[in-house]
Amino acid sequence: MIEVMRDVTKIKREMDELMGAQEMFRTIAKTAADAIVVIDDRGMITFWNPSAERMFGYSEDEALGKELHIIFAPEKYHKAYRDGIRIFGETGKGNVIGKTLEFTAVRKDGTEFPIEVSTSAIRVKGRWHAVGIIRDITEKVRLNEDLRKRIRELEEFYDIAVTRELRMIELKEEIDRLKEEVERLRRVGS
Repeated sequence: MIEVMRDVTKIKREMDELMGAQEMFRTIAKTAADAIVVIDDRGMITFWNPSAERMFGYSEDEALGKELHIIFAPEKYHKAYRDGIRIFGETGKGNVIGKTLEFTAVRKDGTEFPIEVSTSAIRVKGRWHAVGIIRDITEKVRLNEDLRKRIRELEEFYDIAVTRELRMIELKEEIDRLKEEVERLRRVGS
């Protein structure tokens, strides 16, 4: 009879750490105000948090396994997406990886809205995955437009005020010239 014993303490500790890290990620993703979405090297959604559900209108069940960009990217982006996902799947690189960019997205009900997306790549079991942190920037865009409008109004007001001020200076100079002329005529007539 042969008895084999193995100390699994290290393996157990690593499993506990892994499970703790997974639980921490789930908690962070669940409570995040921004949408967190993960796609695989073919562009299929593998993770969809509650904020993504609220933002886009698709439940997790509706989103998982679907092609991300076909679901919520306007059609004008589909060709670029298909070209990019092929390169991403092979290299983990692409035009959006490691950047924060603004795009237009489409909700389940068809309404378009502006988003800001920060994307990174991660290799899992030999395959590339992209993690996207997505923020609805509708309010930011509205505030920026309001600010631009207000700046234009102030510039117009400034132009009017400066033009008026220049005209006032010209009138003052004209009045001073007329006064001098009247004074000169009075001296000559005396």
